[in-house]
Amino acid sequence: GGFAASGSLLTRMYMVKYAVLWSTGTPERYRRALLGDDMMIIGLPMLLVAFVTLLVSHALFPDERDFRILGPLPVLRLVVFRAKLAALLMFTGLFTTAAHVSLVPLMLLTSLNPWGEGSVIVRLAAWAIASLTASAFAILTIAAVVGILVLPLSRSRLQSLSTIMRSIVLGLLVVCLPLVSHLPSLGAPLSRGDAWMVLVPPAWFLGFERVMQGSPDPGLARLALIGIVAAVVVAAIVAATYMVLFRHFERLMIRPAPTSPPCWRRDRLASRSRTTPPFRGVFGFTIA
Repeated sequence: GGFAASGSLLTRMYMVKYAVLWSTGTPERYRRALLGDDMMIIGLPMLLVAFVTLLVSHALFPDERDFRILGPLPVLRLVVFRAKLAALLMFTGLFTTAAHVSLVPLMLLTSLNPWGEGSVIVRLAAWAIASLTASAFAILTIAAVVGILVLPLSRSRLQSLSTIMRSIVLGLLVVCLPLVSHLPSLGAPLSRGDAWMVLVPPAWFLGFERVMQGSPDPGLARLALIGIVAAVVVAAIVAATYMVLFRHFERLMIRPAPTSPPCWRRDRLASRSRTTPPFRGVFGFTIA
């Protein structure tokens, strides 16, 4: 419901802008405005699914708890990994689909070109492919960051570092909120081919969209290539993380049980040696 309301609100806001463009604008001004607005329409779902993926980042990969619980059961490791991956795809896919469906009216509005340039059907199809690819890139980027942290920190005493890094990523995503709202103003530098636009991920996938629409602009083609390479790289990192965990899970993730309690705990228990065994048991359990 929130996504549908937001999409309707954006459509209502942009009706005024495009009414002015259609009545007083020129084809070049319209194309420049469309570049920025298309970047925003691609960037919004990217930011949304990145937030959602980060919030469930603790469940992206099978962990020690999964195997402590499921290990004694007649459940194949392949089933555990397949279920984990399927749950991730279904959960993020739900938000990705809702975000894109809510933006369809806005896309239809911006596709009404009074100068008759391009096909609405081709534009919608290119946007759907490029924007879904961009959202998949956002999901895989968060998963790749988590995967890179999971492997070296899983058995160490630095697991709190993983939480700190996730908090930093969350802060960066919050910082991106005003940047996404600023994307519609970047149509002019993108049309000029400014070099710094390669630092704007939504521009990569806008280039991919325009290439599928048959744009001859070499700058957009370069951005499209960057986006495709980046998506392949993060997908490879996530796939490699799953593969390494699948083959060496016990060695990487399951920490050995301590053979004896820490010295401070032994001293505390020794000082209460005259208490009853039930008390010692409850005390040891509570401390643990």
